[in-house]
Amino acid sequence: MNIAKSAYDDQFQAAVSDVRRYMTRHAQQTGSAVGQSDAAWLKAKFDEFALNLLSGKGSPCPHIGRSPMAAHTAAWATHQLVCPACTDLIKPPEDPDARCDRCGNTAPQLHPGCAAHGPVLMAYRLCGSCTSAGPEVG
Repeated sequence: MNIAKSAYDDQFQAAVSDVRRYMTRHAQQTGSAVGQSDAAWLKAKFDEFALNLLSGKGSPCPHIGRSPMAAHTAAWATHQLVCPACTDLIKPPEDPDARCDRCGNTAPQLHPGCAAHGPVLMAYRLCGSCTSAGPEVG
């Protein structure tokens, strides 16, 4: 038995549990639901995020070490990964021409949401059309 691998696996599962608790709390506060999503646009954003980090184009928060932990990124900042204390670093830009993270159209009001993959939470913003598009939205 590899003790280091077991410890890592335990830390990973604890981080995933933290993310699930966050998602549940967020859903309760916003009146939304938490569930599985097969939305291709979310998968593409997580793929973009992973490619940025693996290629060295990403900038992880200095508070993120080797041990798994809950961490945050955003659909508009897939080059960044931050710890829970540094989420202000990935706030959406104050832009009157803000674009929907799903369809790319500008909208006067965008609705926030979040998705998770393992221990990583990704914030996103959707226009009214994408918000009402149904379960594929995520």
